[in-house]
Amino acid sequence: MSVTVFLGLGGNHDNSEELLKIALRKIGELATKIVATSSFYQTPPWGFEADNDFINCVVEIEYTGHAEELLTAINALEAEMGRIRTGEGYASRPMDIDILYFGNQVITNDVLDIPHPRMYHRNFVMHPLHEIAPNWIDPLQNKTVKELFEKCEDDSEIIALS
Repeated sequence: MSVTVFLGLGGNHDNSEELLKIALRKIGELATKIVATSSFYQTPPWGFEADNDFINCVVEIEYTGHAEELLTAINALEAEMGRIRTGEGYASRPMDIDILYFGNQVITNDVLDIPHPRMYHRNFVMHPLHEIAPNWIDPLQNKTVKELFEKCEDDSEIIALS
């Protein structure tokens, strides 16, 4: 049985827009289908200084499998696209993919925290999520994405690219 999943994608290398397109194509191969993709947005680095801004988007997919299987697949995709995890906090990266929602499941274990706990405070996630799923109900807060987006206090500049 397939589940609705929302993924947040972003990167801040010179070719981030092209890398996002590649990542979305590869996610399409993992998914049962891609339901919706937000516009691409240019946003400043969050939590650290960097030479390049980020390009971010959110994608809604239908997925057949478990959340841990999806996490393994997207971690492999990030590595294939050049991401090196150092464990030293926020840093520039060619591709970052986060599971925002996995159906209406709430998952907290050693490897997963779903819904993504920091998304509510990040305009670069909430803006594109609101674009494609304003009426999605957050299973933790029992509020719509629209309500959560309106409460987001991050006033970072976000520029629509497409």
